[in-house]
Order: sequence, then structure tokens, then C-alpha cells
Amino acid sequence: MEKLKNTPIISSYLIRMKNKKSIRRPTALLLFFLSTLLLVSFYPSPEIDAKKQAAKNYQTEFLGTTIHTVEELKWTGDVQSCKAGTLAPDVYQKIVRRANYFRELAGVHNQLQLDSNHATAQAAALLMFANNTLTHDPSPDMICFSKLAELGAGSNLSFGTVIFKEFVVDQIADEGGSNQSVGHRRWILNADARFLRFGATPNTYALDVFSNYSWNAPVLTIPETYSYPGKGYIPYQLIFKRWSFSISGEGSFSDATITVKKNGQTISVSNETWDNAYGDCSIIWEMNDLFDEDEYDVAEANKRAVFSKLGWLNTPITITIANVEIGDVKKNFTYNIIPFDPDEVK
Repeated sequence: MEKLKNTPIISSYLIRMKNKKSIRRPTALLLFFLSTLLLVSFYPSPEIDAKKQAAKNYQTEFLGTTIHTVEELKWTGDVQSCKAGTLAPDVYQKIVRRANYFRELAGVHNQLQLDSNHATAQAAALLMFANNTLTHDPSPDMICFSKLAELGAGSNLSFGTVIFKEFVVDQIADEGGSNQSVGHRRWILNADARFLRFGATPNTYALDVFSNYSWNAPVLTIPETYSYPGKGYIPYQLIFKRWSFSISGEGSFSDATITVKKNGQTISVSNETWDNAYGDCSIIWEMNDLFDEDEYDVAEANKRAVFSKLGWLNTPITITIANVEIGDVKKNFTYNIIPFDPDEVK
């Protein structure tokens, strides 16, 4: 009799437990879902972090280093008296920060330092301004010719009515028929470079990136290879028609091939060439779907429209450089770049 009395009590208890479990299951799932959301919000993925950092760097190290007006240069020179002059101290700081930003984008992490003397670069900038021309081989009959200007004329040189707005970036883009080997870009990105000299006028500038070898110089951490545009998230504003891949040591691209793909589909390239005359040995090619910056300014909306139409924004572009000779070894290199719009990153 006692067993019979206890049986329904046990059954009832089990039923109540089952009912409680069936009631609690959705609640537990909801709590699990909410906790997962909280974890994601507090601990974003490495990819999200990388994109946010890339957007921040663009704002601070590119937009934040822009010279907006010629007055900001505070140039103290004068063509009439052939006075080379100097620039505002913050201009030099902005230039070296911007150059180092592009080196970081390419995967070259050793930072350039400002040289203590910019006289050769400044004299070269004055010479180009006074003669309304660019030349690496100035002659003594040119206006404001000097030995300093002659030395500085070997620098990267640029000329334009508002060139101060495009300091460094125009030489990274390296467009035009005479720049197919992107020599200006390669000197700026040169992996073992240590110092930077800079000189400017309202319409010209000279940028000299160089190494100053000495026995007591600190050892640099130099990548085996690097590229422009580099790996990872790259602002679409700073992606140009000409792309390049460089070897920091001895090597050759004589048998190399270039393949560019998006979502497994091949993207057409042209004008493939390689060169070891300037900076590091590099292979260069042009992306047929892009066009020279002469046809649009760096930050104009129509450039974004091109990337959007191509479906390149926030999509990995895969580059493979095969049969690269480094020493006596042939190697293949594959990497992704992801064009993105920093203005859309929150």
C-alpha cells in the first residue's frame, strides 16, 4: 500500500521536473544567445580589429598629414635672390609620418628618420621652381643653379600648381609614361632606407629617401618581400593602377608570372615588367580595370564608384607571383589585399 501511495508522488515529481525543463530550455537558449552577443561586442574578431585599425591609420597618418594650403608651408625662400629657404617644422614631421605610413601599408616596418640637414633637397626644389621644370641633371646655366641643387636633383622630384596637397602620394602612385618602373615609389619604400630629406616651394618638392651605412648603425628588420598595395586592408583611395612586388635582397623576376583573382575569377593585368635599377628589385604591372589618377583626384567620389562597380570593396583580391628567384631558389608568393572605404568603418 505504501508503494502504491508513493508511486504517483514520484511520477508527479518527474512530470513537474520535465515541465520545468521544457519551460527553461528557451530561456537558457536566449541567455546563451545574449551572452554570445555580449562576448562578440566586447571581443571583436581580429578581422574587425584590423579593419578598424586600418581606418584609424588612414585618418591620422594620411588625412592627418595633408598640407591644405600653401601658407602652411611657411616657405622662407625667394626665387629673385635664389634663397632656398626652409619650411615650417611641422611640415617635415608630416612628410616623414606620411612616408612611413606608406611603408607600413607595403609591409616595410622599419621607420624612416628625418635627416638633420635638408639643404640639398630644398635647393633642388628651388631650382625646379625657378626654371619651371623637372630634371635630375641640372646645368650651370639654369636659374638658381648651385652645387647643393645639383646634389639634390637626384631626389624624387614633383611639380604642380597644388602639389603640396599630394606630397608623397603622387610619387607612390607613380603614374605617367616615364614612370612605368615606379622608381619614385621604390625609393620611398626601399626596405633598408633609414633617412629622409625634404624640400619644397609652392609648386615643387624634392624627396630624398636614403640609407646612411655606418658600423654602429642599428640592425634593421627587413622583410624578404613586400608589395604595393600591401597585404590586408588598404584604403581604396590609395590604390592606383600600377601595382608592384619587391625583393629586399638579391633576386630576379626573369621567369616570374603574375596572377590576380577575385572570388576565383582572373582579373586582367598588363604591362608586366621587372626592374632592379631603383631601390629594391621589383616586378610591376597595371590593373586594366583601373586608370591613372590624372583622370580623377585621389579622394573623389568617382574613384569609389569604380571600386564599387568592380565589386572590389571589402573583397579579397588574391595576388600570386610565381617563379621568383631569390638566391638560387625559385619561390611562389600569394597574398590578399582588401580594398575598403575608411569612411564606412565605425
